[in-house]
Amino acid sequence: MSTYSIAEAHSSQDDAARVLIADDQVPVLDALQLLLKSHGYCTQAVSDPSEVLPALESDPFDVVLMDMNYERDTTAGDEGLELVSQIRSHDRNLPVLVMTAWGSVELAVEAMRRGAGDFVQKPWQNQQLLEKLRVQIERGQMQRRVQRSSEDELQEAQEIQRKLLPRSLPGISDYEIAAITQPIRFVGGDYYNVARVSENETALCIADVAGKGLPAALLMSSLQAALRPLIWQKLPPRELCRRLNRMLCDITPVSKFITFFYGVLNNKEHRLTYCNAGHNPPIMVR
Repeated sequence: MSTYSIAEAHSSQDDAARVLIADDQVPVLDALQLLLKSHGYCTQAVSDPSEVLPALESDPFDVVLMDMNYERDTTAGDEGLELVSQIRSHDRNLPVLVMTAWGSVELAVEAMRRGAGDFVQKPWQNQQLLEKLRVQIERGQMQRRVQRSSEDELQEAQEIQRKLLPRSLPGISDYEIAAITQPIRFVGGDYYNVARVSENETALCIADVAGKGLPAALLMSSLQAALRPLIWQKLPPRELCRRLNRMLCDITPVSKFITFFYGVLNNKEHRLTYCNAGHNPPIMVR
């Protein structure tokens, strides 16, 4: 089937909201495009539901205005319902305004359950359609702003957390040392550190906060802040873990915990003195 488009608007195209219209009746497409064009929208129209997703992948849109019925002699709307689900899977922030025939309220309700923002009944009233379209566009734009803000905050948190980890590891005579961590999400609760505390002694630690995401990252930063001054006090591993545990218990929720390993390696005597607080046991390789 053919694709019909109108790409003019009263304001510049860069500022005009973009509407993707889907309906299998060409006269309906023409009427909707003329209406929206006269109110400053930039539109693209498709007459087959199979053309909707390719159109969304090719160009950005602010809203989808779509009919629910594409099969003749039926008002079941199965194709329309499936299309709503596909659009939401493609972009959960893209608003969908569906159009149904009179007496198809149940179909519209099911479409909204699947992610459509609102519905308009045919034959439509111009002012009602325009108002609902405006509301959906504003809602979608707000959701996108919130998403961008959240993504920016998460990226900033990721950068902050990355700087809490050592940028480089000190060299240890007769030993090779390496470390890496990769959070499942933007941030996580994994921590490690290697610090030279004397000419022949190096402190090694690794920790894992139960859980993922921001809560785990916050606890990880608290652990790092509490641990650093203790390392430079050159405490025995057991005493360091005891003090660290006491400090963290005051700020850790009951549902959370941190596994922790701390050791001091004497590379001159080739001796590792450590305390393991619930972390995976270390493995010695000779």
